[in-house]
Amino acid sequence: MKWWLLLLLCVLVLEEVWAVRAEPLLSSQDADPPSPDDSSPSQQQPAADTTPRRLFTPGAFAGEYAKLCSLKSVKILKQDQNTGYNTDDVLKHVGKYCGAGAPTQINDDEMQLPGVEGIVQWRTRQMFLPANTHFFSCSDSRANYALMGTPGGDIGEVILAFSAVEKLKGLILEEQQINGMLQDLVRFLIDQGRPYLYMHSDKKALEAWKQAARVSDARNPRTVLERTSLLQRAVQPDHIGCHHLRNILQKPDEFGVRFELAASLITAFLNVYFDPANHLRRNLLYIILDGDMADEAVLQVDSPKQCAPGSPLVVPTETVDGASHSIAVNHYTAVQYFRQQLTQFLCPLFNLHPKDVLLEMNQRGESNMMRTFKASSAGKPSYVARFEPMRYN
Repeated sequence: MKWWLLLLLCVLVLEEVWAVRAEPLLSSQDADPPSPDDSSPSQQQPAADTTPRRLFTPGAFAGEYAKLCSLKSVKILKQDQNTGYNTDDVLKHVGKYCGAGAPTQINDDEMQLPGVEGIVQWRTRQMFLPANTHFFSCSDSRANYALMGTPGGDIGEVILAFSAVEKLKGLILEEQQINGMLQDLVRFLIDQGRPYLYMHSDKKALEAWKQAARVSDARNPRTVLERTSLLQRAVQPDHIGCHHLRNILQKPDEFGVRFELAASLITAFLNVYFDPANHLRRNLLYIILDGDMADEAVLQVDSPKQCAPGSPLVVPTETVDGASHSIAVNHYTAVQYFRQQLTQFLCPLFNLHPKDVLLEMNQRGESNMMRTFKASSAGKPSYVARFEPMRYN
C-alpha cells in the first residue's frame, strides 16, 4: 500500500473517533438542563451562568437550589389600595412555573397584609439561584427572562455604594480613580464566585446614541474614533435606556448621587465593554430591552430565609391567560447579598465600617427605589410575593 493511501486511512479513522467522542459533548450542551428529580443536593452545581442562552431561559437553573427549597405555597400580599392587575392574576404570573393556583384569601400574620395564597403543584420547579453569585438585572418590567431585580441592576447598586463612600468620607472620587476601581471590583466579584456585572439600555436609546455618534453599531464600535464618539455621548439622557439611571442623571440631587460620579461609572463600564483587548469584557452584561415601559404593578420579592442564599427568580413580562402582562420586580431582601459584597470591597480601601456603608446604602436605596417606581408605576398596585418553603434539606 502506498504511503499516501495509508495516511488517508489514518485521517479517516481519526475523524471517525473524534466524531464519536464529540457527539455526547455537543448533545449535552444543547440539551435542556436535567430536572430537579435527576440530581441530588449533594451534587456540585454547574459553573454559575455558563452561557447567555441558559442565563435567560426560565427554569434553566432550577436544579440544586429548587431541591434545597421545596415550596409549599406562594403568597401575594397587597400593599396599597390601587386597583388594576389583581392579586389572583399576579399569583398566576409569579407562580406560573411552580403551578401555584387555587387562590384562597388570607391575611398574612407576619406582615399584616391582605392577599391570596396559592398551593404549589410542582414544589421543586420554581426558579431559584444563589443571590451571592448571580447578577442583578434592573427592575424594568420589559424584561422577558427570569431575574433577580433591583433598580438600575448591578450598576445601579455600584453607583449607590460609591455614592455612600463619598458621603461618609466627605470626598470626591476622580474619573480616573473610578475607572480603575470598577475593574478592580469586577475582579473582586469574580474571586467571590460572581462572574457577571450587569447594565442595560433599550433599542430606542441605542438607536439615538448610534445616530448622534455617527456609528454603525453602538454596541460594537469598529475603530478608536467610533469608540471615543460613543463614550463622549454615553450619558446624555436620550442615550440611556434604563429609566432608573436616567432619573439619577437628570435629577442627581433628588437621588442623592453626584452627577459626575454616576456618569463616570456608566462610562467606565462602557469603556471596558468597548475594549476587545480587555479580558474583563466577557464579564460584563450589557442587555438591550425592547418596547415602551407599561408597568401594571410593582412586585417586592421576599426571599425565604430558609432557602438562603437561594432566591426565587421572577419573569417581569409574562403571558397570563393568553395576554402579555408586565410588572416591575424588586428583590429587596436578596439584594442585601450584593450590597454586603460591595461593602467588603470598598470599606478596606477607605477605612470605613461595613455597617455604616450598608446603612447608608439601604436608606438611600429605599428612597431612590420609591422615586423610580413613583415615576414609572404611578397609580399602579404594589404587592409583596412571599415564597413559603415546605422544608429545608
